[in-house]
Amino acid sequence: VLLGVCNWVHPLLQSPSCCKELKEAGIDAIQLDLGSAEEDFPLSSPGIQRQWKEEAELYGIRLDAVAVLAVLKHGMTAEPGSERRNTAEKAIAAAVDCAADMGIPRIVLPSFKASAIRNKDDLRETARCLRLACALAKHRGIAVATENLLDVTMMKSLLNIVAYDNLCSCLDLSHFVLRGREDVFEALPEHLAVCCGVHLKDGMYGEPGVRPLGEGSCRAGELLAALKREGYDGPLFLENRYTEPVFGSDALYALRRDAEYVRQAFL
Repeated sequence: VLLGVCNWVHPLLQSPSCCKELKEAGIDAIQLDLGSAEEDFPLSSPGIQRQWKEEAELYGIRLDAVAVLAVLKHGMTAEPGSERRNTAEKAIAAAVDCAADMGIPRIVLPSFKASAIRNKDDLRETARCLRLACALAKHRGIAVATENLLDVTMMKSLLNIVAYDNLCSCLDLSHFVLRGREDVFEALPEHLAVCCGVHLKDGMYGEPGVRPLGEGSCRAGELLAALKREGYDGPLFLENRYTEPVFGSDALYALRRDAEYVRQAFL
């Protein structure tokens, strides 16, 4: 199984020089945050892109995706034409350019916080943003992954509305479990049918990412066993918040510990 990490979980991982330490920790892939609109999407800088590409190539780290965390603040569900929505669409376009320029195969659009899908209107506006993303991305040979909390029926509906074959999903099962959404276990085969990556974290209700894997309420062991049972062989990305005091002062040690937990589960 390909084991990766999300680079927004600790400041250490926001510098390309982390690739050497990640490789030593047994991590083979990384998802990069585009950065905030307020800072003009730092990953758009050619200098920063070049550094990531050089370090990743040197240490054999796969640059897996550009994640657009800016939409957590500037909602894809905001009113079309509003400043927030325009910023979300600008972020999406910047992410597609970044991915294409860096040879990264996909972008990830999370539907949480300001972009959460709470009703039919939100679903419609999310579909519009995803369609825009897919159109821009298809032109550059890039896939678009939606990360959301939709059940299988709604997810199929979203895929049908968007109607682009470069749309897939990034699955974070811990969010489902922490919200008491047990249906995710039964529906796992259907979720995995359109999945291009899985985020892994542990935590408590209302507080994801604040416990080492296997020590929170996310049923991490069961989730990994279910993924293994379904024959999932795609990438897994650690997304615990390693800045939290519970992980101690050595973030790389905490990362290695979680990585080892995953490897043991998949043996």
